[in-house]
Amino acid sequence: MIHVRLFHNGVCHDAVLKEVWYVPDANADLFSVKAAAQSGYSTTLNEKEIAIRRGDGTITASGKLVNDLYVLLAIRVCIPRHAAEVHLAT
Repeated sequence: MIHVRLFHNGVCHDAVLKEVWYVPDANADLFSVKAAAQSGYSTTLNEKEIAIRRGDGTITASGKLVNDLYVLLAIRVCIPRHAAEVHLAT
């Protein structure tokens, strides 16, 4: 589990991502739409952009299509105050 801050239109939204995997050789961070949906978020995609909404419909994160991948903008990982359990993929 990891705490993140999502920024959209100048507004900060705190969120918790569960069952996060750390992949040291990955060239980019990946975001699971399925895991977000299981936590009550919905995702809207079109040919140019992505929007992630809380259950109340508020957009908490957005992004754009870059080289055939949706890139989320303005997500920052919060530094944990306590040790966290992580999953390692090899």
